This record gives sequence, C-alpha cells and structure tokens, in this order.
Amino acid sequence: MTMAGATLPYDETVWTKETRESHRDLERLIRWYFPLAEQRRAIWVAWRVSNMSPLAFHRHSERGIGLFDIDPAEVGLPDSEAWLLHNPIRNVAAAYRVWRQKGWARWPDTDEPPKPFAS
Repeated sequence: MTMAGATLPYDETVWTKETRESHRDLERLIRWYFPLAEQRRAIWVAWRVSNMSPLAFHRHSERGIGLFDIDPAEVGLPDSEAWLLHNPIRNVAAAYRVWRQKGWARWPDTDEPPKPFAS
C-alpha cells in the first residue's frame, strides 16, 4: 500500500483513530502495573510479542496468549480458563507477576528497546 509515494508497512484501515487510542490505553495500563524504571521495556515487549494486540497467540511459548504472550500454566490457570488472558488487565497483571519471578529473560528476543522508541 502506498501513500504519497511511500510504502506503508501496514494496512492503513487497521490504524484508525480508535486503534491509536486503544494502544495508548494499553500503554497506560502497562505503566500502571510496571515500575517506572521498567515501563519503557514493558511497552516494548508488548509491541514485540503481540504487536500490542490482546488477541495475539503463541509467539514465545507454545500456548502464549495476549499482549505479553502468557502461557496459562505460567500463572496457574487451567486450560478451561485460558481465554481470560485475552483480557488486557488480566494479561498485564499476569505479565507483571511473571516478570517479578523470571525477569525479562522470559521474553528472550526482546532486548532493550531502540533509542528512538518512545513510550
């Protein structure tokens, strides 16, 4: 897709005003859970593993779900309740608990965000 001669890396119909607002809301939610020193990295991880989508599946674990690709077993959820991790609040809360236990190593290919990355 092109716009004024430039190739866009995404379908512009996906990036509506509502989508941008939704991403800002998700970033605010992440900031609410994670300590100040870790917020930029947490937002970067959510973008890297799910493209900031609560509906994402399976990037870093065989059964990962949601913004932070959380495996239900990691947080003690039975398979019958795995769908709860699509709720952004539950997913971010679960990610915070996993981060407290395992650190950022849980998300292996999400090194430090690039310098121009603004959160």
